[in-house]
Amino acid sequence: MISAPRFLMWVFLIVALAPLSIAQSYSVTDLGTLGGPQTQAFGMNDNGDVVGVSSTSTGARHAFLWTKAAGMQDLGTNGFLESWALGVNNSHEVVGYLVNSGATHGFRWTQSGGMKDLGSLGSNATIAQSVNGSGVIVGVSANTSFCPARLHVDEIIGNDESRNAGRAHQLGDWN
Repeated sequence: MISAPRFLMWVFLIVALAPLSIAQSYSVTDLGTLGGPQTQAFGMNDNGDVVGVSSTSTGARHAFLWTKAAGMQDLGTNGFLESWALGVNNSHEVVGYLVNSGATHGFRWTQSGGMKDLGSLGSNATIAQSVNGSGVIVGVSANTSFCPARLHVDEIIGNDESRNAGRAHQLGDWN
């Protein structure tokens, strides 16, 4: 026969440890596609809004913004062959890159302004990877070597090139 104190200890342990044995629950949300067979998600903000790339019915790859309220929105390609969205902030500013044969340009997209080509920063490849709540964009630019760059909302700060929409500030080499 088990004593009362020992019985209470067992009850206490079972009640105290029971929540630890309960499985975590989660849900999976189907984001859909832009008409094609593939969607890849690359970024998400605090509100659960998702950005990435989805294939269209013609096979083209377009950047998208998915929100709980509106579902998947095609961000277009701004005249390029394809677009890829990599980051989104809580204000729905989306960043990523545009691809043509031989050129990759970073972009910034907003609901009010649409997609803005950030230029090539004097190279053949620039990728905007993330955007914070202040609109500061971080990415990479490839000239002779891949160099991280700090980009700003409406202009790129630093590297002088008049044909681009702004300038870029090189943070340093990978060496």
